[in-house]
Amino acid sequence: MISFRILKSFDASLISKLIKLEVDNLGREAAVNQWQLPVLIRYGKFVVAENENGDIIGVCEMLRQWGQPGQAGQAWQPPGAFIHSFYIEESFRNRGIGKNLLENIIDILKKDGFKSVQLTVDPDNKPALSLYGKFGFVKKLLEIGEYGEGRDRILMELAFDGE
Repeated sequence: MISFRILKSFDASLISKLIKLEVDNLGREAAVNQWQLPVLIRYGKFVVAENENGDIIGVCEMLRQWGQPGQAGQAWQPPGAFIHSFYIEESFRNRGIGKNLLENIIDILKKDGFKSVQLTVDPDNKPALSLYGKFGFVKKLLEIGEYGEGRDRILMELAFDGE
């Protein structure tokens, strides 16, 4: 049985576990560290998926995206959310856990009054692109060199309009 929990507090042991998960799943360059994790937990929204033993097997880290003035001829855009990181431990992938975690995240964001959520994804990450597409995320633009030369990202967005 998989459960989902919003982290609101932490200790050194939890931060150490999260750092290991970050490095194992995102690589050392992309992993959030011991200084950033407390900030995300306290001031962002940090949701974990846990197995029946209480082990963290999935993570979603979110930030508030402040409203933006509209482009020429467009109205002001209301605040949305931005998914900074979303991953499932490799040994738990392809079991529907990512789908369930993303459903949970979308429910949380809607209850919190957000009108949309954005994220970026590696153009070569076909499983993630497929998952986000099934939820209705739309490709907004290709960000060339977003994380350095040859490290492009696709910006995707899911609007909650009319719900």
